[in-house]
Amino acid sequence: MEKKKIEKLFKYRQLPVMMQTMPKEERKALNKKLVKLQSAIYALDLYLESNWKLSDEALNNYWNEINSRMDELGVSADGRTKLTASIKRYQLHESQIRENKLPTRLDPEYYYYYKSCDVRLMRNLIYRFTPQLAKSESATDWRYYDLITEINDDIGDLYEDLDTINGNLFIIKIFEEGLEESVKFFSDFLDDILLKSIERFRSKSKEELRYISNLTFVRYVETKSLLNQMKNDIEKKGISSKKVMIKKLKKLKKSQ
Repeated sequence: MEKKKIEKLFKYRQLPVMMQTMPKEERKALNKKLVKLQSAIYALDLYLESNWKLSDEALNNYWNEINSRMDELGVSADGRTKLTASIKRYQLHESQIRENKLPTRLDPEYYYYYKSCDVRLMRNLIYRFTPQLAKSESATDWRYYDLITEINDDIGDLYEDLDTINGNLFIIKIFEEGLEESVKFFSDFLDDILLKSIERFRSKSKEELRYISNLTFVRYVETKSLLNQMKNDIEKKGISSKKVMIKKLKKLKKSQ
């Protein structure tokens, strides 16, 4: 089940496309290692989502596993520190929820940049194994694509994430400001990301960059549609106050 989830993530974020120029056997070997690394990251995520009180010892154990998977990819200790810095930052954002430091206090683009840390790590690792790829595109060319798809995940996973301790900004925004304001906020935010993407690729003529630009627009349209669908769904079903995340947010609000 987890492997299928990872394969779906990789496909949605276009990682197989990035590896398509590699010889078949090398591509299969790299993908296998990336899946194992993503699995270790998911294990850390699950711990953060399942436990209100976090243990340094447990966190160290999850990080030991992540570092071990990085070792298998031939990444040095210094390289690991640099490449996983964004994951550490997002872990901080998740853990700070317990201190009533909610992600709504942060700039949304900054927040989603770090929330897409695992995919960005995978991209950077692929560039290490396919240096020729950097001649046609860079990891930063995927920035707005990753932001939009990360937002899509938050919106689409709303009901699933309600049962966990989760930094789903869509949920927290609804709790703080209500459905109408939250939908408007995300709609405007998506518009802003699209405009930045259009501006980034305006003067780019390479086929690979047009592919990223066009696909970013496709995901934008999909996510805007999903946002409206979810709005209608929530209006019909509502959000139960008994859900784990809502109960935690209410408790934090009372403690202010």
